[in-house]
Amino acid sequence: MALLSRDVAEADRFIDDTLGDLAGADPDLALTLRTYLDEQCNAARVAERLHTHRNTIVRRLGRCDELLPRRAADDPVGIGAALHLLAWRGPRGDS
Repeated sequence: MALLSRDVAEADRFIDDTLGDLAGADPDLALTLRTYLDEQCNAARVAERLHTHRNTIVRRLGRCDELLPRRAADDPVGIGAALHLLAWRGPRGDS
């Protein structure tokens, strides 16, 4: 993460290339996917952590896959890194 965040412009490019439309979508979607990856892809644990019904989690994850350039299952490490960078950077308007 330190290497990715050292160059802010490059970090933003990485986020945009990796997350695509998810980067600017509802923050609850990014939080759900980040938590899902952190919880080793266990929707029940995500639902418990986020105090949200499991069906809502599954629906959000489906929406995330629609917004991502490639499915989360195809690049969980890269997508997870981009999601954590996005969370640390905050909304683009605050940069």
